[in-house]
Parts: sequence; structure tokens; C-alpha cells
Amino acid sequence: MSKNSLFVLSLFVVFVLLSSGCTTTGTITGAITSDSCGNLGELCCENNVCNEGECATNGKCQEVKIPLVEICGNQNENCCDGNVCNYGSVCVDGTCYSDCGDSGQVCCDDKCKDDFVCAIDRKCHACGKELQLCCENNICEKGNMCENGKCVMCGGWQEKCCPADLCTPGLFCGENGKCQNADNCGLGGEECCSGNLCAIGFECKTHVNICSKCGSNNEPCCYGYECGDKLYCNDDSNLCQYCGGFLDACCLGSKCNKGYVCVQGSCNFCGDEQQPCCSGNVCDAGYKCTGEGICKM
Repeated sequence: MSKNSLFVLSLFVVFVLLSSGCTTTGTITGAITSDSCGNLGELCCENNVCNEGECATNGKCQEVKIPLVEICGNQNENCCDGNVCNYGSVCVDGTCYSDCGDSGQVCCDDKCKDDFVCAIDRKCHACGKELQLCCENNICEKGNMCENGKCVMCGGWQEKCCPADLCTPGLFCGENGKCQNADNCGLGGEECCSGNLCAIGFECKTHVNICSKCGSNNEPCCYGYECGDKLYCNDDSNLCQYCGGFLDACCLGSKCNKGYVCVQGSCNFCGDEQQPCCSGNVCDAGYKCTGEGICKM
């Protein structure tokens, strides 16, 4: 082979080596790139660094997750940590309520205001009167007893005996568990029992020693002042009359049922626009009680 041919061949070998990234000594001069990293869905780069998002526990880059903030503290929402509610609400059984303990409201830790009891539905219900729920500790008003969770009348003629076999004066608890007349006294038209006593709903007319019906609507007040439930004794007529309702006479202490106010001896609407302010100078939502005692915008 001629010198020229050898020279050309040498140049060709050098060209091949250079284009393969090697020097004539065989060293690799081209950079070797690693697998791509740091983008979403790719492996995290060194030191858990990502170009986008954050490095997840599986070693890959993912979008930054914004932690959900629990809404709490307002009415009908969950209580915040520590059983805390926003101002104006109370935490009961993990939920915030506007108030608790009154009629129809949720119980305050199993407690209710006076004359109400915490029932099985966890709400406060009226208690103590006839056919109402028994109050706490199975208590009912006088003349009633607690039976199967409800207050039932007792102690009157042919009614069940009250606890401890008690009956109204002039009656005794018979073997059948009902109150019976002991001495033919105490009931309407009968003689007054010893001590001028009569059964509930009757009073002793001492001048004739006869028990006379009293205490019901338009009947004489018992002993001059006593009347049945939701009735009051009219001082002028000495008769028992309904009170507290719309256009009824005001009850003792110038009181009326909720939603009415005592105006010149009668109960009338209150709280709405141009109506008298309700008890405590309260008006319906959107109105305020003025100095004249009238609800206005």
C-alpha cells in the first residue's frame, strides 16, 4: 500500500473515532444525561426537588394539595375543635345551635329550663301538667302522677290514687287503687268534710255546709281566689275566666300568652309594625321598640 493510501486510511480512522465521541485514547467525551426528573408525574430530583408541584411519598412530583379547611362554628354546622361555636351559638352533641333548653329546642347537655324536660328526641318539651311528659325525676304537678312517662290525673273521685295512696280531702284510696268517697262528703251537693274541706273543683259553702262546684270557666273562684289552669279570678265578679289569649283578660301580673301584650286590661297582638311592643320591649325582626312603646321600622 502506498504512503498516500496509508495517510488517507489514517485520516478515515481518526474521523470515525471522533464522530463516536472517543479520543484516540478511547475515552468517552460526550455527556451522559440521566432520566428526566422534576416535572409532574416524574421522579423527584436530588434532595426531593421538583420543578413543579411537590415531591410525594412515592418519590414522584405531584400537584400541591391544599388541605381542606373544615367549615365549623356557625348555626347547624359542626362545632370547632374544643366544642367551640361562633358567638351566639352553643355546642350540643357536636353541632352548633342558636340556643338550647327552651321549648322545642335541643337539650343543653340533657338539661332544659324550668317546666321543660329533655325527651327521647333530645329536645325540650313542656312537662308536669296533665297528659304532658313527666318532669325530671318523674315529677308532676299537684293532682297528677307520673305513669309510663306521662302525667295523669290522680286523687279525685274514681281517679287513681296518687303516690303513697293519697286522695283529695274527703276521699280514701280503695282496694281497687281508686279514690272513693269515705263519708259521703266533699263532692258537689254533699256536705263539707271535716274541716270544711271539699274535693278539688269544689268549695265549702260554710253557711250551708255544702260543697259547691267552683274553679272552672265562669264558675265562682274557689275560696275567693283559686281557679283552674289558664283561668284567673275576676276581682269584680269573683268568677273564674280565661286569660292571656287574644282579647282575653290579662292574667295576674298583667301577663298574656306569647305574642300578646296587656293593653288596658286586655291581651292584644304585639311586636309587628305599629303594634305595641311585646314584653321586654321586644318587636318582631325588622322593627324596634320606640319610646312610645310602639314597634316601628
